[in-house]
Amino acid sequence: MAQEIFNALISDTDMPSEAQSAGVAALVGEPMAPNAVAALEEAGVYAGKHRARQVNEAMLEESELVLAMTPKQVAGLRRFSAGSPEKVHTLLGYIHD
Repeated sequence: MAQEIFNALISDTDMPSEAQSAGVAALVGEPMAPNAVAALEEAGVYAGKHRARQVNEAMLEESELVLAMTPKQVAGLRRFSAGSPEKVHTLLGYIHD
């Protein structure tokens, strides 16, 4: 959901940014949950053909910023991305920094 909301908001700007979602425990290839799609549509955001994918080291290395939902996810992602742990944050922690 965060990917779709960010990309919808950024599409109205000149910023050359894009969010890409990947899970630490994703069920690869699964569609977004119907209630998540409904919530997005209610907010005017359309998820299209989103499919879950598993995060990997290459994704982390190519990313400029990695936001996770929980401190436990951040800790795991930082170990997985040993070359650039400083770019991995919780969403709320990043907002408040």
